[in-house]
Amino acid sequence: GSYDASQVFNLLQTGLAAVGLYTRTIDGKWGSGTSGGMELLVHHYRVAKGLPELWYAWSGHPNVPAA
Repeated sequence: GSYDASQVFNLLQTGLAAVGLYTRTIDGKWGSGTSGGMELLVHHYRVAKGLPELWYAWSGHPNVPAA
């Protein structure tokens, strides 16, 4: 509530564009281009650091085992 989300998304899109991970119009809106750029950024970070690719899980979901 203390900031304008579009300014944050604009900054994020600008940074992603600077490293070639966002090629659409910088419009300050979250969408598939911004989300895809973030996924690529995380992927490249994982690869560079030798980290495993993990997926989100949440407790209580019927398809997620308790273990």
